[in-house]
Parts: sequence; C-alpha cells; structure tokens
Amino acid sequence: MNLENLTELTRDLKTLAMNCGCVATGVCEISVTDESDTEIYNRWIDAGRHGKMEYLTRNNEVRQDPEKLLQGAKSMIVCLFAYPTAHNHVAGVPYISSYAMGRDYHKALRKALTPVVKYIRQLGEEARVCIDSAPLRERYWAQQAGLGYPGLNGRLISPVAGCDFFIASVITTLRLKADKPIPTHTCLECGRCIKACPNGALDGHGGMDARRCISYQTIENRDEIPRNFNLAGHIFGCDLCSEVCPLSARPGTTPIIADLITRPDMATLSLADWLAMTPDVYETLFNGTPVRRASLEKLQSTARRLLKHKISEE
Repeated sequence: MNLENLTELTRDLKTLAMNCGCVATGVCEISVTDESDTEIYNRWIDAGRHGKMEYLTRNNEVRQDPEKLLQGAKSMIVCLFAYPTAHNHVAGVPYISSYAMGRDYHKALRKALTPVVKYIRQLGEEARVCIDSAPLRERYWAQQAGLGYPGLNGRLISPVAGCDFFIASVITTLRLKADKPIPTHTCLECGRCIKACPNGALDGHGGMDARRCISYQTIENRDEIPRNFNLAGHIFGCDLCSEVCPLSARPGTTPIIADLITRPDMATLSLADWLAMTPDVYETLFNGTPVRRASLEKLQSTARRLLKHKISEE
C-alpha cells in the first residue's frame, strides 16, 4: 500500500472512530514497550504500591508486547471516550465516582467501537477491542498515539478531554499511518492534586501508592479498610485529584455516548439508603454498572465507616 492510500485509510478509520462517539483518536505502531517505562512499572510492583491487585502482576509478557493479544497485529487505534463529571459533594450523600454512574464502560465502549472492527474485517484484516480488562498499558499507548501526556495526578491529560475519560484501543493487523506523540512535557505541576488527596497517595512525580488511594480502598481492597484511613465522604471511587486539576476542564459540548450518561437514581443515595439497601435493590440499581465491582457487603461496610465518622464529628 502506498503512502497516499495508507494516509487515506488511516483518516477514514479515525473518522469512523470519531463517529462512534469518542472525543479524540490517534494511531500508533505496535511494538514492545519502552524499557525505561517497563522498568518504572516493575519497580512500582516490586514496592508493593499496587496493593493486592494481583492481576497487575500477571501476563507481563503480554503487557510488554501487545502483539500477543492479536497475532500479526501491526497498529493500534486508541480512542478516548469522555464520561460525565459530577464533581459535587452533597452533604449526607456518599460520593460515587463519576465514571461509575452510567453503564459498565467495558460493554459500552466495546459496543460503540463495533463499526470500526466490522470495517477492518471487511477489508480482510483482523481487529480486537481492548479496554482495561486486557493487560495493556493503555496510558502508555495513548501517549504514543499523540493523545495526551502524564499528570502529577497519575492520569493521562488530554488537551481535548481533560482527565475524565476512558481509553479503548482497537488492535489490528492493518498497517496504518502512526501519529506522533505530543512533545515531551508534563502538566502545570501546580500540586493541587497532591494537596487534595487526603491520604497522600500521590508521590509528586506522577506516581501513586494504590494503598493510600480512596478508589483502591473502596473498590479493590477486599479486606477491612485501615482504621485511620480518610474516606472523605466517598463510598465508591474518588475524583478528588481530577476535580481540582486546572487541566480537567473541557467544553460543555464534549460528546458523551448515551450508555455513559449518569443514572439519576444513583446520584442521590443517602447513608440511610445504603445501610438499608437489600440485595434486590442493589441488583436493580447497579446491575450493568461499574458499581457492581464492589459487593453490597463491601459497600455497606464502607457506609458504616462513613456513618461512624459522621457521628464522631457531630
């Protein structure tokens, strides 16, 4: 395929991805991840800063080489999908992270990118959608595709979508024209995210200790939350490091696919609602949403912690 046809095909696929509802898309060539980046990741694991998320220690060969996810893969189309931000902390309403207020994003994004996969297969090539359930260094590849740069909050910052977005990648055997990474630079380094984190999860260099993160403790940690840990009114996830970031702002016209729109009935649950919740109500409210990652038992245990803290403050 000559350069002109390659450029046209790449442009067509990126346009199709944008029509699927993403806010930004880029292409990178598939290769083995950079040794320095792999070393940083391995040091993070060796230091135990991943907590008990043992899945992050498995499939290292795949994590370093995306071609192992799809034999013969040559390119990756990386897409950013914005989700609604509801950075408001209402008194008496335990906070649920914004990303979790709509449909399970794994299903939503896989469905959204179906036209891209179909188009590639019609060309006689293969494609696979990968979201964060696959051992793929998403932020790394999004950087390679020119979609953003790392922030001190540990997130990828997009000039288009801010901090609040999902990353979904289409790995394909098609050879496409790669984009260039954004010139190396970091965020504003204002330190607001570091100061906003009540348990000191952010190290000030772009790294974080999951064990000190509210999201980890309210979602991933299956054991009892440490006694002196500050939940700051959160019951599932946390957006503190994002909501204070000056670069998280984005236009009000930013497209958001329908499946990711916030469900109103999830936004007003009081502590009393959480503590009185039955398994049937839990299923009705959260079926098909990211909140299902935490069991009702886990959520109510966190709610009791929040109630205890509330009483102690009165």
